[in-house]
Amino acid sequence: MKILMVWSRGFGADRILPLPYGYLINRIDRTKHQVKLLNCALDDISYEDPEFEKSLLDFNPDVLAFSSWSLFYHEVRRGIKIARKILPHAKIIIGGNHPSMHPQVLREDPEIDFAFKGESDLAIAPFLEELESTSPDFSRVPGLCYLKNDVVIENPVYFTPNLDVIAPPDYQFMEFDRYLKAGYRLETKSKSSVVLLGTRGCPYTCSFCCVPIHSGQKHRTHSVDYLLDHLDMLNKTYGTNYFNFGDDNFTNDMNFAKSFCRKLIERKRNYTLATPRGIRMQRTDQELFHLMKEAGWEEVVLAPESGSDRVLAIMHKSQSADTIYTKVKEAKNAGLYVVLNVIIGYPGETLEDIQKTREMLRKCRPHFFYIFNFNPLPGTPVYKELVEKEEITDRMLPKNFGEVDRVYTPASLKGVNFSRIVLAEYLNLFLHRPHYPIVFAFRKLKFRWSLYYLYINFLYIFTNRSDAAKIRKYT
Repeated sequence: MKILMVWSRGFGADRILPLPYGYLINRIDRTKHQVKLLNCALDDISYEDPEFEKSLLDFNPDVLAFSSWSLFYHEVRRGIKIARKILPHAKIIIGGNHPSMHPQVLREDPEIDFAFKGESDLAIAPFLEELESTSPDFSRVPGLCYLKNDVVIENPVYFTPNLDVIAPPDYQFMEFDRYLKAGYRLETKSKSSVVLLGTRGCPYTCSFCCVPIHSGQKHRTHSVDYLLDHLDMLNKTYGTNYFNFGDDNFTNDMNFAKSFCRKLIERKRNYTLATPRGIRMQRTDQELFHLMKEAGWEEVVLAPESGSDRVLAIMHKSQSADTIYTKVKEAKNAGLYVVLNVIIGYPGETLEDIQKTREMLRKCRPHFFYIFNFNPLPGTPVYKELVEKEEITDRMLPKNFGEVDRVYTPASLKGVNFSRIVLAEYLNLFLHRPHYPIVFAFRKLKFRWSLYYLYINFLYIFTNRSDAAKIRKYT
């Protein structure tokens, strides 16, 4: 069969690699199947461009594969509908966190034939076998979702306990060399950076998060030697020396994390490492921070999410707001830059809760922080709760977490000028500790984006003044 993997333009070539396809291609028998990547991000192809139609007609695939996060599903859905008109005979499949969390896309978008829940690394091969069979039994494919008698069938998901059975992604198939030439760099100024996965899964139950459902609640790790060999291979092949772990919980198994650091130190590599998606604060200690620093970490990202214990309880975050003060101090003592992530506008949150978050940011003195809008992600517990309460519709899709335009605002915060709050905190950081954000911006080459973000929030201050009296005491 001929399989075309489509990577949407919205996955910007400067920040996001087609890692899912890099993993999938290793599980497909290329002596039986002809596989091609249509990289709309690298080639700057929109789904409405004639080039997209030409690419589909020229290759004429039997299977069209799409991957999507909920954040980009607006675009992916458009591409799927256009592709169906161009190739009415092709089987259209979709994977990624959006169909994992919301398999009802099969009913909402009937152009899709099959969707994959969870990790499809080990499911793609049996799926293709059934697809070629004269009497297919799709119930045997783990994590596969499909319509039967107008009902969405969801096969049980399988998460392999041994991650080492999954080969490293095929960076040549992903055209990684082209990404480097196109300026790919995630959260770094390094021109030779790359993202990889060292662990999968999350044992926690934060109500806003999709990871436990998409990647499983059991935390699994590659072996340390597997990971170190992976780093060395990338360094030797592409010259990469800055490694971003895209894991959600790299340090959850602290023994694993410490062993990784110690063995990397023993190998005496001059690598820089990062965990930009953050690490769980409770799964760290002073020794680990020192080992991370010695192994090559320059900064750590921590996600307290809120400075209010009441909001943390609503989030099912399973931590106390006081924890952040100790952890910021420990990380700084190890010589690490500290970046914090917080969310505002959570269901049930009040201005008093937001004020506690602001006080936390000012008292614990991180080097930088990001204030994100709450976005209800399809399939998460809080999303389902909001749908049940009819506060959102079941087909609502999130927007960029950093944008000023919100898709949801709780009743307790209606009329609040969130942009004014955000701007006030960044200005406070610049005024009281100007060397922190300046050093951070130049280290990350994000200065122009920082200015843009502040500028947009500044403009929005004057588009929503109804809450000025209410929040004046907080600014």
